[in-house]
Amino acid sequence: LFVGRVGVDAMAAASLGNAFLYGTLLVGQGLVLGMDPLVTQAHGAGDGHAVGLALQRGLVVSVFVTLAVSAVLLLTAPVLVLLGQEPALAQEAGRYIGVQVPTIGAFFGYLALRSYLQGRAIVRPALIAMIAANVANVLFNWIFVFGHLGAPALGLVGSGLATALSRLVLISGLVGLVWKADLLRGAWTPWSRAAFDGPALRHIIGLGLP
Repeated sequence: LFVGRVGVDAMAAASLGNAFLYGTLLVGQGLVLGMDPLVTQAHGAGDGHAVGLALQRGLVVSVFVTLAVSAVLLLTAPVLVLLGQEPALAQEAGRYIGVQVPTIGAFFGYLALRSYLQGRAIVRPALIAMIAANVANVLFNWIFVFGHLGAPALGLVGSGLATALSRLVLISGLVGLVWKADLLRGAWTPWSRAAFDGPALRHIIGLGLP
């Protein structure tokens, strides 16, 4: 709706960038969601300590996944060129994705927290946060693609920036709802070295990797 009005080349670059972005995010998402069965099993057993620990370990995994995925996404342009795409479009796609990299961690953090809530049969907060983020994305696109409200008209890069900012709305919205409704109650444990236990983290990755 927004990038298409910038131009054909911008739309093509966005399409290339999104194909590479979402294909890469999907792999990272699978790894983080390896925590799913651990949360649901612990919740079913009534073990709040284990539920909280599963979330903490999921967040730790999400940090490692964020670093790996971000490193790959920073190579968007050269990878697209190697795959046979036009260098000019690949370069624009790289710029579009590059401004999104700083908030990739917000996406994986949201996934971990959403998984924690869903495993406990709490789904409304994640839905509300997602709706808010999508509304914010529309607003940010309007502002940064075309240069409204005093912002510069950034075109394609502005759309990438809008997506990045909407991820911050996504994670902050969900964290805020969890905090306000005290949704950690009964399913939390203080942070400790157990959250960084190597075999336990490898177990999550082993579940998520397939």
